Amino acid sequence: EAYCLITQTWWRQSCLWFSSLKPPVSSVLHAATVRPKDAVTHNQLAAFGEYVSEIMPKYVQEVQVTCYNELEVMIHPEGVIPVLTFLRDHTNAQFRNMIDLTAVDVPTRQNRFEVLTHTHTCDKAVP
Repeated sequence: EAYCLITQTWWRQSCLWFSSLKPPVSSVLHAATVRPKDAVTHNQLAAFGEYVSEIMPKYVQEVQVTCYNELEVMIHPEGVIPVLTFLRDHTNAQFRNMIDLTAVDVPTRQNRFEVLTHTHTCDKAVP
């Protein structure tokens, strides 16, 4: 059996090119990778989140650490630039990589749109 990757633009070329290939078959099943819970890291992130909220109380509305040790900082829309600049430049943070920028629409709320930025620190200043 052959399989075909269909794209809108070059459908025929891709069908011809993939006609001799077969889908990959693996006899080994791999379990999903799940980050283990770590109480020390969780506490360090919570303390850093509290620090950020104390430094920037005008903008930070809520801080929480997820069960998989991800720091979430909810801020007022006017605080996007100051808070992201702080998280990028502060020596204990250094969140210099913006991984993702997206939005969520919740039509049932008065302020229905949320903008989400996912940043990452490679220096491990904050675990």
